[in-house]
Amino acid sequence: MPFYAHTLKNQPKEKWEPLFTPFGDGEHECQRETCEKCKAMEPYHGHLNKVAYHTAKFATEMFPMDSEESKSAHQWGYLTGLWHETGGGKTLSSLLFSIRHAHVHGHRRIIYVIPFTSIIRQNADVFREAFATLSKELGRDIILEHHSKFETKPSAEDNEQDLHRLASENWDAPIIVTTNVQFFESLFANRTATCRKLHRIARSVIIFDEAQALPSHCVSSIS
Repeated sequence: MPFYAHTLKNQPKEKWEPLFTPFGDGEHECQRETCEKCKAMEPYHGHLNKVAYHTAKFATEMFPMDSEESKSAHQWGYLTGLWHETGGGKTLSSLLFSIRHAHVHGHRRIIYVIPFTSIIRQNADVFREAFATLSKELGRDIILEHHSKFETKPSAEDNEQDLHRLASENWDAPIIVTTNVQFFESLFANRTATCRKLHRIARSVIIFDEAQALPSHCVSSIS
């Protein structure tokens, strides 16, 4: 199923752009920094690719050519952002991108990091709805919520609560929905219980939702 993006409200569907074009050397792929289609804003080239290309170009030109600052800015520019009004599909679009990226590069899971507990349940419910059929076929949960306000259903049996607790301690699920606090504690805490899921971060696609909310002193740890 193809996915598309549009930048203007009420834009006709025939003018929507493909959400993402895979990277590669082929005629219909994106060549990243040297991509002429991104440079020319080709309408049927990936929306995210063009945003990343021009953001990186803009960031690079803010510093002297070939300087370390310029190179760092270029890398940061390729951290593509999705700007759209509420309900525009940012959550599912980022999930689609991460699934494709994980498939192409052989990653094992997706970790969705969200700063506010007020929206974490909303996003987790969107993911559960998207994977409801697959979850039923597999007979297991695809989505694992891990944050301070998560509560199992009142009707849940003790065994189900224990399974969720163990999965949370080890992040043993294909898609993890967690908070900034849980994620960075997993990286830097010195407690056994907190570090138990550290190895799960390796070979994972990590999506930072509302990345602008990250404290500045945390940015260097993920750059």
